[in-house]
Amino acid sequence: MTIPKIIPDIRMIRHRRRATVSAAVLAAVFLAGGAGTFVGLKQLEQRQAALTLSEYSANALAQGDVVSAVSQALQAIPSGESILEAPVTAQAQKALTDALGVYDLSDGFKAAGTIGLPGAPFDISVSPEGTRLAVVYGYEAAVYELADGSRTAVLPVQESALSDCLFTDESHVVCAGQEGVTLYDLEAQRTVWTGREATTLAVSADGSTVAAVDRDADYAVIYSAEDGRELAECSFEGLRMAVAANDIFADPKDAVFALNGDGSLLAVSFSQGGLKVFDLRNREDDLIIYDASGYRHFEGGFSGNYFAFAADGDGALFGLVDTAKAASAGRLESQERFLLRTDEDGIYLGNGNVLVELETSTLEELEIAYTGSVEMTNFAVGKGHALVATEDNGFSFYDSGAYLMTAESGNQNADFLALTEKYAVIGNRTETSLRILELESHGEAQLFAYDARYAHDEARISADGRTAVLFDHRGFRIYDSNGELVAETELPDVEKIYDQQFRREGEDSYLEVIWYDGTRRFYSAADGSVISEETGEAPAKDLYEEFFVGGFRIASGLHDAPVVYDAESGAELAVLESDGYLTYVTEVGDYLITEYMDTAGGRYGLLLNRRFEVLALLPGLCDVSGDRLVFDDKSGNLRQSRLYSLRELIALGEAYTG
Repeated sequence: MTIPKIIPDIRMIRHRRRATVSAAVLAAVFLAGGAGTFVGLKQLEQRQAALTLSEYSANALAQGDVVSAVSQALQAIPSGESILEAPVTAQAQKALTDALGVYDLSDGFKAAGTIGLPGAPFDISVSPEGTRLAVVYGYEAAVYELADGSRTAVLPVQESALSDCLFTDESHVVCAGQEGVTLYDLEAQRTVWTGREATTLAVSADGSTVAAVDRDADYAVIYSAEDGRELAECSFEGLRMAVAANDIFADPKDAVFALNGDGSLLAVSFSQGGLKVFDLRNREDDLIIYDASGYRHFEGGFSGNYFAFAADGDGALFGLVDTAKAASAGRLESQERFLLRTDEDGIYLGNGNVLVELETSTLEELEIAYTGSVEMTNFAVGKGHALVATEDNGFSFYDSGAYLMTAESGNQNADFLALTEKYAVIGNRTETSLRILELESHGEAQLFAYDARYAHDEARISADGRTAVLFDHRGFRIYDSNGELVAETELPDVEKIYDQQFRREGEDSYLEVIWYDGTRRFYSAADGSVISEETGEAPAKDLYEEFFVGGFRIASGLHDAPVVYDAESGAELAVLESDGYLTYVTEVGDYLITEYMDTAGGRYGLLLNRRFEVLALLPGLCDVSGDRLVFDDKSGNLRQSRLYSLRELIALGEAYTG
């Protein structure tokens, strides 16, 4: 029997082909789905890492470590070279922007870095010209360059927290060395001379003389700073300075040991409450301020012919002695402890929440800092600025007009402060690092100048760029580009003003003032003249506002967080920053800029993307004109900046980190 040849059914072949193709497609879909899941997981991991690095960056910046803050922010930004990378997070861009400080155009001391120490500091001092820093820790003294934090020298010192290291000039330090008082040349990197063993030192303002006393000695040795010659031995006639029972771990700074400007007078306080000024050239002219007293804490020093001191124990006392006349020049008493710093430029006295400079001829007090409801615990004064630490672990900078420039909070009390013309140093006796801040100026960004004494809430630039208008509910001023006052107006019925709005229409600009009775008056931004006045419907008193911008409706109430809605559908999209009162919303390219007034009356802005995520904080933002941001530092300057792209920020960050 012949078996017939089987002829394949073409439909079956096609079916098999379809089945094969289907299997291949399903496999591809499966693989694609697996790959998509893998990519998604990788991007999720990277996003979480970016959020963590952004937080690390913010923490480093808060501690003053700018290099680490910039570096960690850069690490949070993907390179864009792999499909596995997640998009850049808003948090990473904000961290980088904050660390670089590109939108902070106010003059002031800004974080410049930290100096790591081998141990917690016992004391710090700065060189006369403010370029170098000496730090004593257990048991060495190290000298650092403030410009870059590099270490210039390390010198062994006595095993005591009382051990001092002071500058005699910009290139020499004298320290309580292990072998005795040691003068060291920082440029030549060598010891110039060595004297007797001592712990506590003093240097005259002219750098010519060094005084030294050992912790348990009843005499001081006076040296020539130039060659170490012993100029005199000053006997304390059996008295000794106050020394802690254990001076290994801390220096309580309870004693006075100070030379005057030319090294001819030495002021010393003693353990039984005594205080004397020794005349090193004629001991018969010694001044006894106290033979003994109930005071257990002393601080003080010389300024010209005056010796100023503060004492604490039986209440608090400040005293001023005219050494030329050998007579008291005045005294103050208080229930609160006095803080005192002196130099050849002045006498500075802190008490409670006020810091003053004392005019020695009249005892007139010039206020240079006011800390409000918190009490000051420490301060330093430089050329044109004051640095004040407060009991809430905060510290603040003030300019020469006693205006509060910046204020920061910390985790530790600022036990050590130093202030030079260009740098500030802040440290705690338990931390093994010091914060360094550098004075920054942004004169290149200057747009307008005004009288810093003029109080105002808002500042705006006219459409033609020729004038700046500063205003609040009391009135306004107009300045030209040369900083000249063009016009000043006091507004009537200030208690009845509802709102003020600055308007730009083409080349024309004006200030619209609205009263609660519906009156609207329009003032020219060119010369302050009244353009027109009208009366309309009285505004509601609930201060509810709506902003329509970029296809969004933003509703803002006085006590509620602003809410963003889609302008067409009405769908709620986001809830905005609620720490301040929203005043303006502006669309700039692909971004939105929201402007706020905080509870203290200060102004700031936020740069947002279209998902309403914060990309940058804009401190002091007062106006947005086109793509130009205008900032008011409230110290007499209106300054401008453009918006920086992410690529520009990355380039700046990479340049900053080397």
